[in-house]
Amino acid sequence: MPTLINIHGPIASGKSTTCDALRKKLKDFAFVDHAYIKRMLSPIGRTNAKKIFGEATIFILKELMKLRKDILVQERNPIKLKKRLKTFLKGYHVHSFYLSCSLNEALRRDKSREKRPSPAKKIKENHQMSKPTKHDVIIDTEKYPLEKITNIILKQIKS
Repeated sequence: MPTLINIHGPIASGKSTTCDALRKKLKDFAFVDHAYIKRMLSPIGRTNAKKIFGEATIFILKELMKLRKDILVQERNPIKLKKRLKTFLKGYHVHSFYLSCSLNEALRRDKSREKRPSPAKKIKENHQMSKPTKHDVIIDTEKYPLEKITNIILKQIKS
């Protein structure tokens, strides 16, 4: 039975880092990066991109699910994901992981990124709004090194 792994959480919680590590271990999984699709569309303007990137992500996921592929998806709200993919999820093992860290750690991590840092106000708002669902496995990325985080996820999807 194919597997869908959803990694989500607030800004600078370690989603990209964790997904990069998982991609190296889950070579047969298709990787759908919601945030990358959003950035890819940035030249058309924020308003236009916002209309398109969510639909593009869902379209890609549906097509992969028709092919019964294992999927790793980054940065999708699990409630919206399940609602939009309801009929496609039948026969899939679905695992959702919420990565968390403190606001202070997120601000520190964001400043050290290669890309332009996000405004502190945006990070604070995102941390206040971002919440795990009752079905998420919550992983505090301040508490564990990357190897341990990936092992927690791999162990969970194999059980």
